[in-house]
Amino acid sequence: MASWNGQFLPRGQWLFVHDAARCADGTPGGAVALARRAGAVGLLVKVLDGAAPYPGGGASALLAACQAAGMDCSGWGYTYPGDGPATAALIQGWLSQSGDTAFLLDAEVEFEVAAGAADAGALLAAVRAVCARPWYTGLPWPDQQAAFPWATFQAGCSAFAPQVYFAGLAGTAGPQPDAWADLCWNRAAVGPAAGGPAATSGGPAGWQGLSPTLPVVPVFDLSNIQRAAYLAHNAGVPSVCWWLLDGLTEQQAAALAATPYAQSAPAPVVRPSVPDVAAALAALAQAEAGVTAAKQALGG
Repeated sequence: MASWNGQFLPRGQWLFVHDAARCADGTPGGAVALARRAGAVGLLVKVLDGAAPYPGGGASALLAACQAAGMDCSGWGYTYPGDGPATAALIQGWLSQSGDTAFLLDAEVEFEVAAGAADAGALLAAVRAVCARPWYTGLPWPDQQAAFPWATFQAGCSAFAPQVYFAGLAGTAGPQPDAWADLCWNRAAVGPAAGGPAATSGGPAGWQGLSPTLPVVPVFDLSNIQRAAYLAHNAGVPSVCWWLLDGLTEQQAAALAATPYAQSAPAPVVRPSVPDVAAALAALAQAEAGVTAAKQALGG
């Protein structure tokens, strides 16, 4: 578990954004305000999809809103084999705009092929030329995805963000959701020895079976917020991510705000009012003129 304790993101919880128009009231300010109510320290906004910008993520507008609110904002994008140079160019443009040094690469089934390691190596070589701290997300259980180029991504990235989606894994209909959450978490972390669905392809055993080891920043869905946060906090994980801000309800925001990772929004700064002397003198002169006119009308 030593790699879990490595610090990568600022401590706290982060919220992904995929479709900015589905966040809160559809405005950048509304999205950031909802994220603040949820106790988020930052947003992860979608910047690109392969070789193309992703306008639906609202990255630039959300970046400005985050900066205005004093909230962190980092980028992510879905990646494909063969798009290395174009992807890297888009990442470079985003980093120059955001001032960030990290970018999250979403690398999934497209790399789970015979040429996956070479494809991943080409992507990472291009990205590392422009980004100091690339990290990656993808499948949660390495022992079930032996064809994925784990070693290449581990060697070329600075952190790993496994997608531990309790609601999307087989068995979630069981009567004890907390027990199922425990099983999913332990299986991802430890491997087949922790139980869960049988291994299908004999890959590395859990996150700790990956080499080299990297800081782990888990990505949870919202199906069991309390238990997910407990499991990560109990393991000493300093930062977690949640999928996602799109469609987040006030009830879910309140649940997130109650996790050990929640950051309290700072109280609004109330600035003392400064007297407008010029306006006061003008108003006084106007009042005096009115008194004079009244006296004249009364024959005074």
